[in-house]
Amino acid sequence: MIDETLTMRRTWPGAQEDYAVLMQGVPIGRVHRHLHQPGPEWSWSITLALARADVHGRADSLDEAKAAWKACWARVRPSITDDWLAAELARLNAVTQRLVALDRRRRRVLDRDGPV
Repeated sequence: MIDETLTMRRTWPGAQEDYAVLMQGVPIGRVHRHLHQPGPEWSWSITLALARADVHGRADSLDEAKAAWKACWARVRPSITDDWLAAELARLNAVTQRLVALDRRRRRVLDRDGPV
């Protein structure tokens, strides 16, 4: 059985209004504010590799964006098998770990070589 607890955290340290939606520590969605586009200020999306066009939208507030994300997840989740979700979470976790390792190597090179 898959632990489907959802959490949100800032996408990176210092991000003010940009959040990743996480399941098992793996990003499966995003909620963020954008002030430089017309229309509602907040965007939300489910970022799993789904063959669907209805997994993103806009909202007027953070609370509305979170509610819309949850409603979309509730609509989409029954169409996803547990096996597919487990495999996708494993794939995304592996990608995340590779990106973290690459970032650590990049930081070591920058620390060793000094500022560019």
